[in-house]
Amino acid sequence: MKKKIREFIKHPLISGSVIIMFGSLASSFLNFAYNLFMSRNLSIEDYGTVASLISLIGIASLPAGALIPTIVRFAASYFAKKNYSKVLGLYHQVAKFTFIVSIAVLLLILVFINPIAGFLNIHNLFLIIIASFTIFIGFNQTVNMSFLQARLSFGYITGINFIGSLVKCVLAITLVLAGFAVGGAMVAFSISYLIPFLLSFFPLRFLLHIKETSLVVATTELISFGILFNFNFYQFRYFYFLF
Repeated sequence: MKKKIREFIKHPLISGSVIIMFGSLASSFLNFAYNLFMSRNLSIEDYGTVASLISLIGIASLPAGALIPTIVRFAASYFAKKNYSKVLGLYHQVAKFTFIVSIAVLLLILVFINPIAGFLNIHNLFLIIIASFTIFIGFNQTVNMSFLQARLSFGYITGINFIGSLVKCVLAITLVLAGFAVGGAMVAFSISYLIPFLLSFFPLRFLLHIKETSLVVATTELISFGILFNFNFYQFRYFYFLF
């Protein structure tokens, strides 16, 4: 019985879930400290600007988040079979698609930067540019994080996310106290995306020595699976909250 319990606890899914849970709690505390400090040290108008920009980043990043289950589903099957050539092929395939979409979103925001700034009542266009850069990073970060999740690198994911949250909190406090106000808060927020993104490449560097497979999954199959998965997920959530 004890042996079965130990095996259950040591299972990558269970141990990884525990690591993610505690890591998420720690990151959430740092995010709470970030928001608490901003609410106490920025004016009401400036704090509203920060909140609006963070909401813009969150809304624009939703499509990228929808890709995660799709990428994990296919990448995990290749990792399980140790078919690393297909892992690399899928990585290039998804990364190229995500990069193109992120460029399109970035250009779209920059083209409509004045209407967006007017709608959010933001007079400093540089803040919108910082937000658009953060969205760009977030889109491309999704690919690496999905492959790390498929590889069951839960500890590493939790670690780099915690580092990002810690840097955001410390750097934002430093910049705001130095007098950079909203600009400092948003630069720190953007860097908190950039650092985990850069660090996420290290566990995947072994793919550089793998010979790539030309085509892994048809793009239409990836999109159709993603649409079907997210449709069923949100349908489940709707009926869950309804009853």
